[in-house]
Amino acid sequence: MREIGVYLLRHYTVAAFVALLAVLLPFFGVPVGWVAALVIAYITLCRGAKAGLYILTAAMLPLVILVFKGDWGLGLLSIFAGNILIWLFAVVLRRTESWAMVAQTAAVVGIVVIAIVHIHMPDVHQWWLTKFSSLLPQFTKQMGLGISAQQTHSMVLIVAKIATGMQVVLVFLRGLFYLFFARMWQAYMFNPGGLKRECYQIRMGKIYSIVMILFCIAIVAGSNFVWDCLPVILLPFFLAGLSLIHATAARHKNGFVAVIAMYILLFFLFPYVAGLLMLAAFVDSWYDFRIRYQPSQLKE
Repeated sequence: MREIGVYLLRHYTVAAFVALLAVLLPFFGVPVGWVAALVIAYITLCRGAKAGLYILTAAMLPLVILVFKGDWGLGLLSIFAGNILIWLFAVVLRRTESWAMVAQTAAVVGIVVIAIVHIHMPDVHQWWLTKFSSLLPQFTKQMGLGISAQQTHSMVLIVAKIATGMQVVLVFLRGLFYLFFARMWQAYMFNPGGLKRECYQIRMGKIYSIVMILFCIAIVAGSNFVWDCLPVILLPFFLAGLSLIHATAARHKNGFVAVIAMYILLFFLFPYVAGLLMLAAFVDSWYDFRIRYQPSQLKE
């Protein structure tokens, strides 16, 4: 990987061609679109916004052609929009060296995207409601969950309120996932151990916590837009909660056992464990556990 990384940094044209090829090959059944995202993020992190934009432009060429031909859909558009987000996140991370700032940038962009969706499709909540009303009962029946019709209806009402926001979060998580591996690649070559230190320090500030409180208060008003924004507002707290657990576990010799247990519980009891993580991150934004209980690895 080191030789490949150095070669791509020295030859932008080759990096651009690799990104373009990685975007084109999925049309022929070869699932390597992730390579384009990784190269875009890596070049941006190492060489800056302009160099990354050059690679991004090459990767966007197929979309331009398809738009002119009128042969494109929302799924394809979301892939290309995801590459733009990856470039943006990489720019923010390069300039700030803060994953917390990247997460908060994602939240701001998410709110803007959701606002645009609600402006152009005011009945988006009703659209999701109709979709889930037909799909969710079939799903619960096939899975044998034994949920009553009333419980299913209540679940549909809640899920429909945050469905657009959850779609945005999934796109963001994809971008953050590729950005993480691009940062790992960069750290492996130029800054060994740097990624670990960054990931230990993901923490929300007091201002962002206040914004979250205001959004939660606004939910009482029953605004569908505010409900939809809730997942993207909470995403940074979820990431900060994971960071806090990892940083705390680093204090102990066998702390990795607690981390593994957390991920197992997260898999089976996601809503409850995620809620606890976000609550811990919220408290941490005011209390700052890392200063009071600094992990031993961070002292070195």
